Amino acid sequence: MFGRLISLAFEASLASAAFAGASQASGLKFNEKTIENDQLRAAVSAYIGIGEWVVSFGASQMKAHPDYFVRK
Repeated sequence: MFGRLISLAFEASLASAAFAGASQASGLKFNEKTIENDQLRAAVSAYIGIGEWVVSFGASQMKAHPDYFVRK
């Protein structure tokens, strides 16, 4: 049961990171103001925030190790 929960959390963060990466690449942002429910809006904001953190952390790690990652 605990392993399944960890797996679902990892998959959710991976999907959020993919959404954040696409958002940063396209320059488009999700308009959270369209969500009327305050609790749901906060949950969506936190979900998107986790993805943005994952993408930013990954990019900073790539920049920190230029021996392994080079720009095109």
